[in-house]
Amino acid sequence: MDRFSRRQFLSSSSIAVAALSAGVAVPSIGWTEKKKGMRTLGRTGLEVTQISFGGLNIGTTALLHGAIDSGINFIHVGTTYQNGKSIRLYGEVMKDRRKEVILALKEDPIKGIDEALKILNTDHVDILMPGLHSVEEISNPELPGAFEKLKKEGKIRFSGFAVHKAIPEVLAKAIELGFYDVMMPSYHTGNRDQVDPLLAKAKKEQNMGFMAMKSLRGIKKEGTNSTPEEVKAIYADLLKNPQVDTLLMGMASFDDLNTNMEACFEKYSQAIPESVEEMIRYAEAHECASCGTCSKVCPYGVAACDIMRLEYYVDRGDPALAVAAYRELPSSQRADSCRDCGECQAACPKHLEIPARMRQTHDRVAAFA
Repeated sequence: MDRFSRRQFLSSSSIAVAALSAGVAVPSIGWTEKKKGMRTLGRTGLEVTQISFGGLNIGTTALLHGAIDSGINFIHVGTTYQNGKSIRLYGEVMKDRRKEVILALKEDPIKGIDEALKILNTDHVDILMPGLHSVEEISNPELPGAFEKLKKEGKIRFSGFAVHKAIPEVLAKAIELGFYDVMMPSYHTGNRDQVDPLLAKAKKEQNMGFMAMKSLRGIKKEGTNSTPEEVKAIYADLLKNPQVDTLLMGMASFDDLNTNMEACFEKYSQAIPESVEEMIRYAEAHECASCGTCSKVCPYGVAACDIMRLEYYVDRGDPALAVAAYRELPSSQRADSCRDCGECQAACPKHLEIPARMRQTHDRVAAFA
C-alpha cells in the first residue's frame, strides 16, 4: 500500500509531472539553479527548504518518501511522537535515504540519544532539539556539557531547542546564553508581534537558526476548512520575514504534502486574499501567543498556557494528542481547578477570555477521552 500511495502522489503532483516530463530525476524535484525555496539555517550554514517536514502525525513511510522525492530536505521527529510510531517510520526511510536529508531530533541530550539513533538507522542527527519550556529548563547547567559530549562523539552536529510556552522569556534567555544554534518556538500570526523583535535580536547577535512550528495556529478551526490557496497565502505571509528560515509543518496526508510542497517551491503573489486577511486579523486578536503570563499569575496553579495549547490541538483536528497531553497535567493544574478569579484574563496582553476557553477545552477533551 505504501508504494502504491507514493506512486499515486508522484503521478498526481504537478511538480512531479513537470519534472518527469523534462527528464529530471524524481529526487531533484523542486530544486533549481538558484535553489528556489531554500534558506540558510542561521550559523549552522545548512541550506534547508523553507517548508520542512514534521513527523508528529505521520502514518506511512510513503509520505516521508514523497516529501523527500518532492525536494523537501529538512525533516524533524521526536522520540515520543505517536508513542514511538513516528520515529520507527522515519527509521525505515532513513535506511536508504539518510544522506538526502537534514535530520532534526527532539530528545533530551542529558538522557542520551543512542537508542534513538539505533531506531533511526543512523550514526548521527544534524540538530538535537529538546523541549525547553521555561527559563529554568533552558538554563540547566548540565545541558552545554551534554550537547558538547554528543558533538565530540559525532552523534550530533548542532544544538537547538523547542519551546511551547513562556516563549518571549525563553527566547531572550537563549540569546543571552549564546549557546544554542537553532531555536524552534511556536510562531504564527497570533504571536509574531512578540516573537519578531526577539528573532531579529537572535539573528543580529547570534545568527541563530530559526524553525517555526504551529504556524497555522488560530487559522484552522474545527468544523472549518481553509483552502490550500489560503494556507499557502498564510505561509507566504509568514515567510515574508527573511529571518524565518523554515516553517516546520506536521503532515499527515498526501494532500497536506502537496499543499506544503507547492508553498515551498512555487512563487506566489505578495497580495494576500481578503479571506486570509480576515483570518490573520482574527488570529492576531484572539489566538493565544503562548507568552505564559496567564500561568504565572494564576493563584491556584492552573496550567492555563498549556491548556490553551490543547485548544489548538483540538481545533486542528488532533483530539487524541490533546487528550494525551491533558492527562499528563496534574489534576490540580487542569481547567476544573479554575476559580474564575479573572487574574489570567486581566494579565493577558490580549485580555482573552481564558477561563471560559479553558472550560470549553476541558469539556471538548473529556468528550474525546
